[in-house]
Amino acid sequence: MNDRMVASAALPALSLRVNFGWTLAGTVLYAACQWAMLSVLAKLTSPEEVGHFALGLAVAGPIFILSGLQLRAIQATDARGAVRFSDYLAVRIAGSALGCCATLAIAVLGRFPYAGRIVLVGMAVAKSVESLSDVLYGLFQQRERMDRIAHSLAMRGMFALALLAAGVWLGRTAAWGVLGIIIAWTAVLVLQDLPGRAMDRSRAPDLRTRNERARDRRRVVMTGLPLGIVLLLVSLNFNIPRYFLQASRGERELGIFAALASTVTAGLVVVNALGQSASPRLARLAVESDRAGFVALLWKLLATGTAIGVAGVLAAIFIGRDVVALLFTAEYAAHQTALVALMIGAAFGFVASFLGYAMTALRAFRVQVPLFVPTCAITAIWASLDVPRAGVLGAARAMIASAIVQLIGSAIVVARRLPEARSR
Repeated sequence: MNDRMVASAALPALSLRVNFGWTLAGTVLYAACQWAMLSVLAKLTSPEEVGHFALGLAVAGPIFILSGLQLRAIQATDARGAVRFSDYLAVRIAGSALGCCATLAIAVLGRFPYAGRIVLVGMAVAKSVESLSDVLYGLFQQRERMDRIAHSLAMRGMFALALLAAGVWLGRTAAWGVLGIIIAWTAVLVLQDLPGRAMDRSRAPDLRTRNERARDRRRVVMTGLPLGIVLLLVSLNFNIPRYFLQASRGERELGIFAALASTVTAGLVVVNALGQSASPRLARLAVESDRAGFVALLWKLLATGTAIGVAGVLAAIFIGRDVVALLFTAEYAAHQTALVALMIGAAFGFVASFLGYAMTALRAFRVQVPLFVPTCAITAIWASLDVPRAGVLGAARAMIASAIVQLIGSAIVVARRLPEARSR
């Protein structure tokens, strides 16, 4: 066992090209499995059950994003290795416990149907498990070993799909599917992710006192809190149309919207794979004050995001109806106009996402809070006016408005925070 730990700790970093390949493979497979999970729910249950599942994600997601403090991004861009992994892990465990308690409280106190309440409780447990895997992904990403993350994502996706399908087939409800997800993710955490912690064993022994550890962990919290708030706002911005849709049109139309929105995943996985792979490199270029290298890499990312977005819009126009009917049912495919609108919003969002990775690499955390507050406000205003009248299409149009505002604001922040050119 000790030999395995030493070997794991000594694993060399992979190149950007290889890391991107592994990340793309892992995230494509994981996204395909998530897509298939919604398809299974849609085909074996009603749109209302899909709506319960989507509502559970919409409520639990923002809570765990805030409690997670975006530690993975902070770890991955910690080019100087200033913080120990044990500190990140301790903060994440405490945050996950708080997130679980908050979600359970909302499930008990909120005005949800009984079936939705059960799904929300299950989502709290599932998100707690996922958050522990995520902090280990931060360690792997920092060491530029995206292959470890890809292996984990592949296992999590396939096992969760299989057990969700089994649960839904047996119980015919989303709650049984969520139970399958919990079992699958827990198994992967224990058997695949936790052994990878040996990658951190190459560091010098931790000789700090208890007070010194507590002090350093408070610093981690204070570093991550602004970014956690930012990601909370991002998640709320994404979910605000869903809240208005559920409140004004009910779980059925929410389920339809969630299924249509899942088609955006095809482009999003490529964006995230490339963004996550490039983040450590962008951070290093920023630390080295290599302005030209940083800008060159960022322009490549932005061009890629634009190309993916345009391809998605064209696909929605020409083959969107047939694809949605195949993946879900004809009832979902009848909303092709909303699908096209979602893809237009996604096209702007892909470019904005790459700018978000650039802001994180530049350690521009606090400035993102005032960026996303007006973005959420625009989304809420648009959704409040358009969703009650137009339903699923109104929610999709709200996503376009928010993506455009996010893109403009992110571009301004990155332009002002570009690294100074190093002196010759």
